[in-house]
Amino acid sequence: MMASPVKKKAAAAAVKDGKDAGALLDEKLKKAALRIQSLERELVNQMEQTARANAARNELRTVIENTRYDLERRQEDHFDIASEMTRQYLTMQSSLLKSINELENRNAELCDQLDASKAANEELRKEFNRNISAKDATILTQQRKMDQMALDFNEILKETIDKMSERIEEHATKNLKQPPLPPHISEQLAEFNIRL
Repeated sequence: MMASPVKKKAAAAAVKDGKDAGALLDEKLKKAALRIQSLERELVNQMEQTARANAARNELRTVIENTRYDLERRQEDHFDIASEMTRQYLTMQSSLLKSINELENRNAELCDQLDASKAANEELRKEFNRNISAKDATILTQQRKMDQMALDFNEILKETIDKMSERIEEHATKNLKQPPLPPHISEQLAEFNIRL
């Protein structure tokens, strides 16, 4: 190390003052010893700061490792939860799609059955209407026959009553002394406009 100009002047002054070289050397050794002590203290301080920095770095490294572990664990938990939710969603979606398909198939079956029932009902209605028409025609025919039979019976009855009236008159003329007809027979004959 080079001596500073001040030191050089001091050294020159010391030599001039008549000090000997040994005293100057002692003084230099004392200064060097002080300088060494100062550097040693500074080195100890530096080493303490380095040790504290290393401890802080290790502590920070531990915190970072713990944080990284927690983060990885949380990410794994998050992934597990997301995977489970995705699985449940897919399962639910599959179940719902299956239910929807089953309901659509059932709906299609019911629509087909409804169409078949409507067709069968329409056929039954047509058959019923044909039967009603046939029954109505039969009833009408029977009514006409009954009306004709009533007319025929009326004529036969009239003829019979006319013949009976003639016979009664013949018989009445033969037997004038014959007792009169009972009132209920007379009334019945009166209904048919027969007078005796």
